[in-house]
Amino acid sequence: MQNALCRAQVAACLGVAAHFSTTTEPAIVAMPTGTGKSAAMSLLPFVLPARRVLLVTPSRLLRAQLAAELSDLQILRRVAAVSACVPPPKSSRSNAGFVPLIPGMT
Repeated sequence: MQNALCRAQVAACLGVAAHFSTTTEPAIVAMPTGTGKSAAMSLLPFVLPARRVLLVTPSRLLRAQLAAELSDLQILRRVAAVSACVPPPKSSRSNAGFVPLIPGMT
């Protein structure tokens, strides 16, 4: 069981944050298998100064896995990346495979 974010997760989040600090163009993040993409993606709504974050997954299984992680932030809470008092972002899934996130919105 992982007790901290790994280097690839931190690098992905910092890379996305750096990208959006200079442009509003969309970004694509590619990470190798087993590097914790779900945790990195679920951290983005808290890292980016955006009202909405759109996460795209290639399969229904991954979409369901990501939606489950976003619903309770279990991985991020376990590694102390997100405090227990921080509510999870509002999320929804579409049949097209998109998970739009709206942090702090009801």
